[in-house]
Amino acid sequence: MAKKTVRILRQLPVEGVLYQPDQLVAFEAKEAAQYVKAGAADASKAAVAYCKGEGVEVITHEPTKAVKKAAEKTAAKAAEEEAAAKAAEEDTTTDTAGDGATGD
Repeated sequence: MAKKTVRILRQLPVEGVLYQPDQLVAFEAKEAAQYVKAGAADASKAAVAYCKGEGVEVITHEPTKAVKKAAEKTAAKAAEEEAAAKAAEEDTTTDTAGDGATGD
């Protein structure tokens, strides 16, 4: 995906990283648009040029390994819970006693 460089306007915590005002950060374009809309970043050419003129280097945002691992763990847990809920639902609608009644 394309990266978009923005000027950070206020402290901005993102996935375990705390960005400070006047830092230049390259985010995925969709993510950068969210921060601009929230007023936390400015994507205008003038804002980025100002910081570059002040000698600020662009930082490319990369989620930390811990954040990636936590996201994977959360997704795995959600999948397990969904499978358990589905199994429980199937169990309550099955004639387990063989007497024609369900939920025994």
